[in-house]
Amino acid sequence: AKSSCCCLLGACLVLLRLARSGEPFLFTWWAVASAAAWIPAGLCTIAAVPRLGVGPVMLTSAGTGTLASFLAGSLALGERLKVHTLDGGGTFLLAPAYLAGVLLGMAGLIFAPR
Repeated sequence: AKSSCCCLLGACLVLLRLARSGEPFLFTWWAVASAAAWIPAGLCTIAAVPRLGVGPVMLTSAGTGTLASFLAGSLALGERLKVHTLDGGGTFLLAPAYLAGVLLGMAGLIFAPR
């Protein structure tokens, strides 16, 4: 039932995009790579829950996904990070600091109950 709903929702989103922008859905090999990694990741999650607990596993999974998305976007896909300028003329990147804060917050949630 869940797989059918997921497939139906995906088809609706593709058709909605086609109707709104007129751009067709283009196949990419990133989808194949993602699907190939999804099954082993699910099996590892199933194996980790009895050992670590639901909370730590879900937060570790979210942190890993967050870091992988950031690195894939900035390194593999060439997305540029916004460069901020100071009044004195210096520049800095805020995105890596934000990412570190998010990951530290997730780690804090894992260790907070202990």
